[in-house]
Amino acid sequence: MKKALIMCLDQLDASPRNNRFLHLFSKNGFVVDSLSYETNVKLDVRNEFTIPVINFPFSHKWIRGITRALPSLAILLGEKLKMLAIWLNDHHHNCTGHESILNEEDYDIILVGNLQLLPLATRIRNKGIIIFDACEYYTKQFSESLYFTLFEYPMRNFLCNEFLTECNQVFTVSEGLKKMYWKEFKVETTVVRNTPCKYEFKAKAVLEDNIRLVHHGVANKNRNLENLIAIVKGLRKHFSLDLYLVGSQRYIDSLKSLAGDCNRINFKTPVSFEDLVPTLNKYDIGLIFYDSEVFNVRHCLPNKLFEYIQARIAVAIGPSPDMLCLVEKYKCGFVSEKFTLEAMINTLNQLTPNMINLMKDGSHKAADYLCWEKECERVDLSNL
Repeated sequence: MKKALIMCLDQLDASPRNNRFLHLFSKNGFVVDSLSYETNVKLDVRNEFTIPVINFPFSHKWIRGITRALPSLAILLGEKLKMLAIWLNDHHHNCTGHESILNEEDYDIILVGNLQLLPLATRIRNKGIIIFDACEYYTKQFSESLYFTLFEYPMRNFLCNEFLTECNQVFTVSEGLKKMYWKEFKVETTVVRNTPCKYEFKAKAVLEDNIRLVHHGVANKNRNLENLIAIVKGLRKHFSLDLYLVGSQRYIDSLKSLAGDCNRINFKTPVSFEDLVPTLNKYDIGLIFYDSEVFNVRHCLPNKLFEYIQARIAVAIGPSPDMLCLVEKYKCGFVSEKFTLEAMINTLNQLTPNMINLMKDGSHKAADYLCWEKECERVDLSNL
């Protein structure tokens, strides 16, 4: 009996990518266990191991900040304290409670979804292989933050140098991240993009007097979502934008205040992942405009890009290099010349229904290729 373990610092049932790997392993004859935060629904796994979450009251959040910084402080104090740094990392993430049981399982594959779990994975691997799914470029993930630079980067850099070479395979999500992992750590990675499963849809024709834009995802400040609101306010009156946002309620509330009484900008209730692509199908253009110097943001290939394509709608992006290559290759959207609001406003204001319909047709053709059924062929399980 072949056994696989999926480890992540997330609710596995809320992680589409990890769920796709779970089904892939099961399809290839593996019995799958999971180690993650407590899930809201029962997973299709043999054993579901839970990482407890410690919730501090708001007045004690500083304690969490200190425990997050301690591993990096240990690294900065010298080579002799690296084992202490690993111990502090493990206990900050509260991930060692099931270590003895996991060690007895002799997994054939351990899929690791977070850099901080690699030390635990190497201790329980026995003769199994470790696949690290590096969806982020970890040493630059929050590089705009001084706290990150001072108190998180040292430990992340240590973990990359110490543990990436312990992995049998490393996946990442874009060519930009792939090149940087090689440049800084000399680690070869395989790009496995965040594509959803294939949907059977047809593109819907655009109405001339009602061009519907949409954006969905996590409301992170480093994505500068304020730009989306400014763009729509600069567009002609037949453009509207619906936002489906999760994440920081404080940030979402600030975006609502910024939108003000503009009746062409609507904040919608987020939908389940199963309903997401069908919901997107009623729109015309998926808007992604990440004007950011943060490396991970600049070189992202986000889930939403592929979800827009599966929904058979056009996409509109800034000149983000990795997204630009795909959009131009499949002729499925529009790219502003620069990362300026004026450039994106000009790009969108020039569009006609016919131009948008052509790009919707491009998404329809691209959907056959930019789907998980094709993407999972990059994951080689044939020798296991």
